[in-house]
Amino acid sequence: MASEYLLNKPDGSSINIGSHYEQLDEAHLDINAWIGFLLDKGYKKIILQGHSLGTIKVIRYLFEGKYKSKINKLILLCPFDKTFLIEKFTTRKYIQYLKQAKKKILEGKGDEIVPKNYGGFKLSYQTYLSWFDNNDLSHMFDLSIKNYKFPILNKINIPVHVIVGTNDEYFYQSDPKHPEIGFRILINNLKKGGGKLIKNATHSFAGYEKTVALEVLKFAKSK
Repeated sequence: MASEYLLNKPDGSSINIGSHYEQLDEAHLDINAWIGFLLDKGYKKIILQGHSLGTIKVIRYLFEGKYKSKINKLILLCPFDKTFLIEKFTTRKYIQYLKQAKKKILEGKGDEIVPKNYGGFKLSYQTYLSWFDNNDLSHMFDLSIKNYKFPILNKINIPVHVIVGTNDEYFYQSDPKHPEIGFRILINNLKKGGGKLIKNATHSFAGYEKTVALEVLKFAKSK
């Protein structure tokens, strides 16, 4: 299939690359390469930091990564409840759309872009399934699920620092007027959780970059 994202591989085959085609269960491959590079250089203290969708990738690394035992700390910038987000935009039909995505993948059409009614995101069927599959790795920040036990967060044994803004347009959308409740839920489900809720900051932290940087440095330097 012709595409501006087509990458030729050494074995003569080709794959589509880029954010429209990425799969979260492959994110650990890139992180493996960087951590391997650092370990070869003699670095011993490895801290992973992710922003937005990156928060999901760094947590997944603790379960899927080659060097997961080498990770000392995690920094989560703006984790978000993406299931609530997709339910909002698809009028709660996303489970039906997941079934359709799985069918497309089985038919060998996983690289096709999903219709607009899937939420307005430009994603391939395989990426859509990767983002929104109905499992605990996909639901790790799902604050909108009543009485959810957050099994993934509860399995993390290293220190985790959560930084999020009170005006983050993607955080705790089931009760956006009380972000402190969602923040506290996440912290309480982490064995070694802490963090900062930055008043008035949005998902991009625009205007609050120095506050975020200082908070990250303080946590990174802590014992």
